[in-house]
Amino acid sequence: MSTPGSGGPQPPEQDPSQQGQPASWGQQPPAGQPYPGQQPPAGAQPWGTPQQPGQPAFGQPAGAQAFGEPQKPKRKWLPIVGGIVALLVVLGALSTFLGGGEPKVGDCLKEESATQYKTVDCDSDDAQYKVEGTDEDMTYNELGDAVNDDSACPDVDNWSVALWIGDKEDEDGHVYCASDV
Repeated sequence: MSTPGSGGPQPPEQDPSQQGQPASWGQQPPAGQPYPGQQPPAGAQPWGTPQQPGQPAFGQPAGAQAFGEPQKPKRKWLPIVGGIVALLVVLGALSTFLGGGEPKVGDCLKEESATQYKTVDCDSDDAQYKVEGTDEDMTYNELGDAVNDDSACPDVDNWSVALWIGDKEDEDGHVYCASDV
């Protein structure tokens, strides 16, 4: 059996012939690093392996950006705006489908209030009036005067009632010349 210090090579701190050498006897530097006291080759990094383009730096989670790289703009508002636009399109289509909007000649109406009417199917029991034509826009009171003096709906035949549709009676509204259904 041999004992330490008898005949074999000794670590530098125990071997007097190795004075002035670093204490890393028997170890090799990591891959890509020069031996102690040597300079790295020209163009090489002094330690580690070069980072591959498109990969995060060592220690960063995937998807993280290195310091100094511009951040991509966040578009959190895009789904919100898209949702609002889609909602408006659906509501507009639904309003048209359910009879919203201004009535046209040939449409049938149901009275909701004295100045509000809803377009309904002419074959339904709800239909009260059928639009035969229109007159010029006027206020509610002007229409009352025009009906009293027989000057309402002068260009429309077969009408029996003049309907005024508007928001405020003292402002112009649309006049529809209609017949009973």
